[in-house]
Amino acid sequence: STLFLSRIPTNVKDRGAIYGFENQVDLISIRFRTRKMFWGIGSSLNTSFNARLPKDLLEVAINGNASFVNANRKADFSDLAIDGSAYQDIYLSWAGPITDKINLGGRVRYLTGIANVQTKRSNGSLSTSDPDNYGQAIGTDYLLNTSVGAFDIDNSNNNSVNNVLNASGNTGWGIDIGGSYKHNEKWRFFGSLIDVGAINWTTGVR
Repeated sequence: STLFLSRIPTNVKDRGAIYGFENQVDLISIRFRTRKMFWGIGSSLNTSFNARLPKDLLEVAINGNASFVNANRKADFSDLAIDGSAYQDIYLSWAGPITDKINLGGRVRYLTGIANVQTKRSNGSLSTSDPDNYGQAIGTDYLLNTSVGAFDIDNSNNNSVNNVLNASGNTGWGIDIGGSYKHNEKWRFFGSLIDVGAINWTTGVR
């Protein structure tokens, strides 16, 4: 997708605007039923990316730096930040009634990290050093942490399940759980916890 801006959105706060996306592609999914319970096993590829664009950066990109020259101040880019990751999961899910009034479901996921990028330090500015010819000076101090899985599978032992599951070196666990309670024919209550877990990024760290 492409973002087109001809003006700064009216809801942008002083710290800027946050844009992002999430995507999930099912690689394989198998579902079956045993008595009252529904089960599923499968794997999916997940990606997410979020970027915070400072208000001053949007102003310069759309309208140029004239307003900062007239106001005799720097354009502050210090809140520029990105956070993105890509990972594959292998999961086991279940759902079904526990009692006549209670239904529960959940999913346990084994996570294999593919790539991750995150801003740890963000300081930047743009100033016009010569108002007559709009000479510009840019100051930056940014730090990005990245990790890319190596996927180093030992060919001498490539049939080992543990070896394949830990191929990237960045692994973790996650869980989703939800349920409902039927109080009566008019009232039913729902609750859930989604994406609880973490990946330990240790391989390919920069």
